[in-house]
Amino acid sequence: MAYTQMENLGGGAQDRQFSIFTTANIAGGFIGAGGMWLLGKTLLGSEPAPSPEWFLRVGLIVVGIVAGVVITMHVNGLTLHQRLMLVVQHQARRLTGRHIIQPDKGLSARTGPASGVVTIYRDGQPVIRPWVPEEGSEHA
Repeated sequence: MAYTQMENLGGGAQDRQFSIFTTANIAGGFIGAGGMWLLGKTLLGSEPAPSPEWFLRVGLIVVGIVAGVVITMHVNGLTLHQRLMLVVQHQARRLTGRHIIQPDKGLSARTGPASGVVTIYRDGQPVIRPWVPEEGSEHA
């Protein structure tokens, strides 16, 4: 039974729906509007329609829609929220000192007979060994 490789996993979020807006942009707009609606209801209460608080809450909802769409727009291959997450993760690694890659304890590298070929050993057992085609092999 052959395995079917799924391609473009999660690519449905980038399908165009209206002109330049993708499914992710629309979802971001709804999430931003919902968050600002809750914030407006919490801070300003629920006043009837023609009151100044109501207009302020509508303004907050519009700001939420715009913010939700903007953070899900693709610019140079990444969305704004992906860029923010990368920056936050990098700064957290720098603060904790985990941004330097160090070899695992117990690993050692020994060069093989061919120049530039390295075999990695852990506790005397080879972990990573380069593939060298053997004489008479069908893959040689």
